[in-house]
Amino acid sequence: MEVTVKIDSKVIRKLIAVMEERSLDFNAALRICVLGTHVVKNYDVLIETQKELAETKDALEGIYNLFINAETRITELEKELTEGKKAHACDLEEARQRVDSLRERIRKMENELISIEAENLLEIKRDHALQKELKVSRQDTKIQCGEIKNLRGKLTHMYEIKDALQEELRVADQLIETRNTLLEMIPECALHGKHCVPHAQKWIINQLNGFC
Repeated sequence: MEVTVKIDSKVIRKLIAVMEERSLDFNAALRICVLGTHVVKNYDVLIETQKELAETKDALEGIYNLFINAETRITELEKELTEGKKAHACDLEEARQRVDSLRERIRKMENELISIEAENLLEIKRDHALQKELKVSRQDTKIQCGEIKNLRGKLTHMYEIKDALQEELRVADQLIETRNTLLEMIPECALHGKHCVPHAQKWIINQLNGFC
């Protein structure tokens, strides 16, 4: 998912704070700032959706009240129609038309209620999708923090290996220096001159045998 972050003084201060607090380089700190901005944006959208759902709920309650009132009114009209048949036979058709008109209005209101419920369902699904996306963003942040921790561990291990290699190199240099000093002290080989290792070994053995 591509996220665009506006770089202003507030974001720069946050970036510097993250780098100093977690000892991160610029790119790692920037990724954390970007993810944090994305999470805040998703949270704002979630709050806005909850407000819209509350308004939709109020509208549904109003329509439901109208529906109840209409049903009550139909019952009253049907009662009046029954009583009026005896005294006002000429008004029967008009009463029926009024009842039909009210029933048509109720039918339209029911259709509107179904439409609003469908929109409400879409909003709920959108809310769930935003919550899921927010959860994924938090998981990504947790994974990246773990990766940073692993990289720090590997870096520490590499420094330890570096220190060990430097120590081995120092010991090897001392051995070479000692070897060269020893070769300088031994009479040179008649065939090969100075630094002839076989001649030096033989000379040292002869000297040891002479002491024995």
